[in-house]
Amino acid sequence: MKIYLIAGESSGDLYGGLLMEKLRHLAPDVMFRFWGGPKMLSQSENIAKHIEETSFMGFVEVLANLKTIRSLLQYCKDDIRDFNPDVIVYIDYPGFNLRIAEWATEQGFKNIYCIPPKVWAWKENRIKKLSAFFSKIICIFPFEPAYYASHNMAVEYWGNPLYEQIRNTNISSLRRSSIALLPGSRVQEIKRHLPVMKALALQKADESFEVLVAPTFSKDDPLFSSITTCDNVSLVTGKSNALFSRSKAAVVCSGTATLEAAAHKVPQVVIYKANPISYAIAKRVVRLQYISLVNLIMDKEIVKEYIQEKATVENVIRSLDEMLKHPDPMIKKYHSLDEQMNSSGSLTKICQSILDSHQH
Repeated sequence: MKIYLIAGESSGDLYGGLLMEKLRHLAPDVMFRFWGGPKMLSQSENIAKHIEETSFMGFVEVLANLKTIRSLLQYCKDDIRDFNPDVIVYIDYPGFNLRIAEWATEQGFKNIYCIPPKVWAWKENRIKKLSAFFSKIICIFPFEPAYYASHNMAVEYWGNPLYEQIRNTNISSLRRSSIALLPGSRVQEIKRHLPVMKALALQKADESFEVLVAPTFSKDDPLFSSITTCDNVSLVTGKSNALFSRSKAAVVCSGTATLEAAAHKVPQVVIYKANPISYAIAKRVVRLQYISLVNLIMDKEIVKEYIQEKATVENVIRSLDEMLKHPDPMIKKYHSLDEQMNSSGSLTKICQSILDSHQH
């Protein structure tokens, strides 16, 4: 069986790597061709495009890179035609993936969306496209099936494979000493979040901080040179799992990492600063009360969120001090999240569903 996978950013690469590893375990003769990053590359060398070339987020960033995106779309179509897969698996990355899926449907390819667009947040008009272009939609958040059902769409929900993976590891019971800082996986995110994190480290000189360097960067990248001047800050590469296992608290850029921190039972503060124009547009069209996955899934504020001008070092320190003094209330709420996620065996079930699609 030949499977073509498209992930355009770090979180998609994370899920893509898990899928590829399990798919190969279930079907050793499976052949992959993919768009992704280091996690997916660890499972196959047959990469079409690396996420270093494909990660654009925000209205302004997309507009500034339209020519590049058009070129990538054409390359992807040609590459799919050459590989001629039995199924194409799309992982998040909706602006790009929906355009490819429309073309692929016209060409007669079978499409599966694993981690579909967050249409429950904005661009609800994409619902019709999801219905028209995909033979199967597999979601990973517990509130999504009810949303799709309200639009007369059948989706599969087997749980969240990333959450399952973390919960299946032995969560460290060792004394945790450092504070994790996760500025994000894109250049613009890192540029906007690191100054807040540096100010935090300077003001909390008695604490030890570890900054997670995303897999697409190295410790030597000039992006991180400013914060390394702080004596109490070290840069770490590799898996966020290892970092969270030794962290007593975390300051996290909104994204998949918020869910990882919760699974590891690490109290966290969530921050997010976007391009001001992109944020102004998003405020008009996004219908969400929260931005962190933890709060979205629980439909209430479990972790403190600071967005745009509220993402100040003063706000972060106030919440961080409260968490360090009283970590148990947030950790107790994380246990309720475990019950919501219900992720037992999710990865195997998702991959089996992808393999079964070839039989129908």
